Amino acid sequence: QTHTMEIHKVRAYTLLEDGDEVKFKEWILAVPSRLNALDEDQRTPLHWTCALRKAAPLAHWLLTDERTRDQLRCDTTDDGGWTPLMSAAAVGDLALVSALLKTKAASQLAAQNSSGNTALHYAAGKKHVDVCRALLEAADPAASAADPAGSPPALASTGGRALMEVRNRYGESALHRAAAAGCPETVRLLAPLVSDTQPLSAHCYRGINTVLHLAAQAGGHGGLESVRYLLGLDPQLALVTNTEKQRAADVSASKGICKLIESYEEKLQQEPKSSGTVSEEGDAPQYI
Repeated sequence: QTHTMEIHKVRAYTLLEDGDEVKFKEWILAVPSRLNALDEDQRTPLHWTCALRKAAPLAHWLLTDERTRDQLRCDTTDDGGWTPLMSAAAVGDLALVSALLKTKAASQLAAQNSSGNTALHYAAGKKHVDVCRALLEAADPAASAADPAGSPPALASTGGRALMEVRNRYGESALHRAAAAGCPETVRLLAPLVSDTQPLSAHCYRGINTVLHLAAQAGGHGGLESVRYLLGLDPQLALVTNTEKQRAADVSASKGICKLIESYEEKLQQEPKSSGTVSEEGDAPQYI
């Protein structure tokens, strides 16, 4: 039986923060009901070990030790809607995410917390590209088995696309989060999964920005490479405006990004029916 409040957050968190693995294990095993007990935030010991990077070894212990694994609940949610899988994805622990995906936690791939975010949203927003790939593969095991390398075409499956289409309360998909983070590797992984119902030109934040706007705002080398890749996929993005009538070039503080986007705008205005030749890798059209 789970005894709410039997596991006190202060006690569990202190043991984890102190890095005292031996005492934490003894504390869990001393009272069997503590394994899945809830604290005042409706979090279990597994939640806390997944949320703290340095506690990952204890999360693996909970998942694999014969004294805990069979009774451990991996598919719980706290009072904010967070799951252990979300926490592990946000931290970026690929090994832990992979271990959770072998349990009932896999049933929560598309689960959303109170902000509407999924595990994929957190992994994408924090530049954890390998975790994003693992989540997409888990969404459609048949696709990942067909192409173990996990290339975008293999992941462009029903499950992968469905996961990509989940929007949070701000209208963001995982791709929006990746673009805002200025992570070209994650953008390259996710962008090929967009669907006709939610194309690259789709807005978030109540119609304010597209993924190109967000990548342009991110700036830096990551923002530049994300912008280059997105324009390679769809040059017309350069002309798309937000609700404030701003194009992506208008919201970037980077001269290099502005110059790149404006070069597309100029060419599109000169040759509206021709957007250049785009390579299979989604690189810039040849006229750039």
